[in-house]
Amino acid sequence: MDAVNVIRSAQVEGNKIFITQQLGRDLYNQVARLLARYNVKWDRRAKAHVIPAEYLQDFNAAIANGFTEKKQSIQQQIGFFQTPEHLAEGLCLEGNGILGCRVLEPNGGHGRIIQAALNQCAAEVVTVENYPPNVEVLRDVFLGNEDVTICPGDFLEKNLDDLGGELFDVVLANPPFAKGQDVDHMMHAAQFVKKGGHISAIMGAGVQHNTAKKFRQFRDFVAAQKGFIEPLPSQSFKAEGTLIETVQVYLPL
Repeated sequence: MDAVNVIRSAQVEGNKIFITQQLGRDLYNQVARLLARYNVKWDRRAKAHVIPAEYLQDFNAAIANGFTEKKQSIQQQIGFFQTPEHLAEGLCLEGNGILGCRVLEPNGGHGRIIQAALNQCAAEVVTVENYPPNVEVLRDVFLGNEDVTICPGDFLEKNLDDLGGELFDVVLANPPFAKGQDVDHMMHAAQFVKKGGHISAIMGAGVQHNTAKKFRQFRDFVAAQKGFIEPLPSQSFKAEGTLIETVQVYLPL
């Protein structure tokens, strides 16, 4: 039996894989390499290998296609899936809303969250975008709009001076999810928010139950700030090209 068939014949319950058969060293290493592609790790307490929520869709597809290499789309490579308009509007309505607020959008994309913020009467929106074609889209969409500032580059490398030198009332975000980037982006964003402000974000479902230290610390931080993490409806991003499960996070600061 090869590594693919070992995984296919294993018992899968939700995001847990139970491999019960005894494997020789070489076959075990082959299985481990396949699982590592999807960040699947052994969980001693569960007595199973656990698939992170953000990889579950791709893992199930891999089982179906025999773990053959699949070329990623540009969307997958950069973690960019447009925010559905109704979810973008919903981000603006958390807390006390965003009327007259200075808003930070850390991953501008094609501008749906920015437009939602303007629709809800934000005073100013500063956005960061790392993918050059998206920067050009944003410049075209918001050409001549003095309430929108576009900052090209990697958000995680930005400091407050790069973003205009003033703290923000609100952060509205739909960051990339892979490898915990969503947590990294939100923790970086938190330093740019005024006392009494908040973050409203769409994040990968892994932030709710991933047992890695970074995710546990993020959940503890949200709880300590009396925020919340709530699941969004299943397949909320289907129309945007992904079935990944997502949550909405509200983090008062």
